[in-house]
Amino acid sequence: MALIGRNLEIKGSGILFPAGGFRRIGVQMKCLEKKVAFVPGGSFFPNGGHENTLRLNYSCMPEEKIVQGITALCQTIRENLK
Repeated sequence: MALIGRNLEIKGSGILFPAGGFRRIGVQMKCLEKKVAFVPGGSFFPNGGHENTLRLNYSCMPEEKIVQGITALCQTIRENLK
């Protein structure tokens, strides 16, 4: 979380992502172009909602690749929130 906060220049413990979700601003496909994949978080809530969350899997990645992926993810989010 701290790495994401630093890359998005956010202070504090929470990060609020775009209302309407990542699909609305096309971040998921743009991240895939950079070889970074995530699952929109809304899929994990049976009662709906939470479209402004995401799930990342990084359990089998070396730390260097995690840093590269988070950096690319944050860069893509910043570019698409303007």
